[in-house]
Amino acid sequence: MSRRRPGKNARSPARPRLPIIIAAEVNRRQYVARCCPLAAAAGVSPAMDISQAAALCPQAQVHPWQPDIYQPAIEKLAQWAGRFSPRVMIDPTPHEIDAGFAPAPHGLLIDASGMEHLHGGCRVLLVRIQQALAALGFTARLAAASTIGSAWALAHYGAKPIAYTDAAQLLQALAHLPIAALRLPRAMCESLSTVGIVQIQHLTCIPRISLLERFGPHLLQRMDQSYGRVHEDIAPFTIRPVLSVSQLFDGPVTQLEVILNAARQLVHQLSSQLMDRQRGAETLEVRLARPDHQDNIKKISLVRPVCQPDRIWDILRPSLERMHLGSGVEAIVLKALRTAPVKPRQAEMDHVLPATDAAADDLLQLLDRLINHWGPRCLLMPDPQASHIPECTGRKSPVMNQGDSPASEVNWPPLDRPSILLDPPEPAQCVALQPDHPPHRLGWRGGNYAVISQAGPERIVPYRTLTHRQTRDYFKLQLEDGRWVWVYHAREDGRWFVHGLWG
Repeated sequence: MSRRRPGKNARSPARPRLPIIIAAEVNRRQYVARCCPLAAAAGVSPAMDISQAAALCPQAQVHPWQPDIYQPAIEKLAQWAGRFSPRVMIDPTPHEIDAGFAPAPHGLLIDASGMEHLHGGCRVLLVRIQQALAALGFTARLAAASTIGSAWALAHYGAKPIAYTDAAQLLQALAHLPIAALRLPRAMCESLSTVGIVQIQHLTCIPRISLLERFGPHLLQRMDQSYGRVHEDIAPFTIRPVLSVSQLFDGPVTQLEVILNAARQLVHQLSSQLMDRQRGAETLEVRLARPDHQDNIKKISLVRPVCQPDRIWDILRPSLERMHLGSGVEAIVLKALRTAPVKPRQAEMDHVLPATDAAADDLLQLLDRLINHWGPRCLLMPDPQASHIPECTGRKSPVMNQGDSPASEVNWPPLDRPSILLDPPEPAQCVALQPDHPPHRLGWRGGNYAVISQAGPERIVPYRTLTHRQTRDYFKLQLEDGRWVWVYHAREDGRWFVHGLWG
């Protein structure tokens, strides 16, 4: 068959599609956050270094990661998916490519229980959803199963873009999938792979008590959720109207005082709407509309939901004073983009708040200012973990990711642990009168100190999966200069280390 030459009225050939890569920056290094099927066919995958991805696919277009764009888009898609079932939820599972990467939603969970017959069965429903998404320009992987965990695993790691399994085929369908299909953290998957556990079927051959002792309860919880031993429900997605207040001027205004006074009145109006709904603002947006159509927009993030007008104004005013007015401002628009429920407080008791509550409010106000000045990921705070290994409990995470618990109410482990943990532990020379007894003298950092008080030992046995398997005997020592130090004796090689200090 010969190819016909294009005539005068023939359509011009379509421009070739170029691969697209979405890059995210983590710890001053750029990683692949998302990639299109063309880039994936060239060997590009999420979590890959951007330089390696560029070498594999040099013709790809690299765009920066913009979480603020993906959140409204996934919410609109969840609203659209309500035509298939009223129970639609944005996937809360974080898509981790690095320990410091900000998670973002990347999927939907649809509960079609009891409505399969309306669409001709689950298989027909999956095909209809895929066709509808393709008409919108989306490439999707779909799966239907009796549990949320198994459907998530088949959609992300299954061999087919459309998968369906019933309760009888559930064990067989999940057996050969990688352990990451259980929605496990990246660090846990690496720990499991070091001992040869790379598929889900490998976990089913190990006693549950052994998995609990080695890897903690989170692994068993994810397994039980996937196999249906633990119920996991869908919280239906609901669209909340964006609270917005605005002030329109008679003409362009260039006086900063007038703009600040109008903005403060808008803050009181927005605060009144928030209080009526018993909600607080987590993300604010202020827009200065200018006659040149180059509106100045500023987004403000808050550590905890806030509805008090004075608190909102203290955070909003510095941002307004730094915004460029241009040739004048025609209108001010203030929106609460994200809100969350807040605990009600008696207004007549505000002037007699306990000292602890007042200090907590002052701390949160300081954190809000620092975050909006330096960025949401530049301010870290301790994030204690449920582990008896000291190195595993000293993790830090951004203040914005601490959930609903205030910064002043961190649940610290009920153990006597030093306020300063040395990383790595510093070698020391200790003299003990008897084996397995507290040291009598401590040589550390060029000094030699007498021990006047001690407590211990506390034996800590690490997980079997850790690279450094050392059984440690910890002692709390008070030196002659008054300092308290935390030292341990490695039983395998007999060396001493200082691991922490009490400040």
